Amino acid sequence: MLGCATLLAATVETHGGEFWRSMSPAAKKIYVDGYADGVDLSVAKIEQLTSAAELFQWKDAKRIIRQLETDLAMPSGEDEQIVAALDKLYSDPQYNELEIAGALALINAEFSADKARGRAETIRDKRGATHSSQGASSRL
Repeated sequence: MLGCATLLAATVETHGGEFWRSMSPAAKKIYVDGYADGVDLSVAKIEQLTSAAELFQWKDAKRIIRQLETDLAMPSGEDEQIVAALDKLYSDPQYNELEIAGALALINAEFSADKARGRAETIRDKRGATHSSQGASSRL
């Protein structure tokens, strides 16, 4: 019995940096596609869970569901961007043990921060253009 448990424990493969680096570029893209499909299916199930939580008035359901939605968030971007971001992350040995789900959460946070910075720069640029044009018209 102990031998079976040891054998099963030895065959569990983690999906961290070593696993990621062992895949070909095509396999990485397929992995990201499959992972995204799994996330989409899980999000659909969460919507059903939300309905059940409201129906049965489950305590703390909203908080738990929000956490699940956060945990399941995929980085927005093309597969190639996500693959490149995972390649970059896993090129740093300190992230080798980080499971791909955790790596995707980090990348999602980074992509979201980049998007927010981009929106802030756009707003700042528009404000600057408005102030410049107002200044120019007041000089006329």
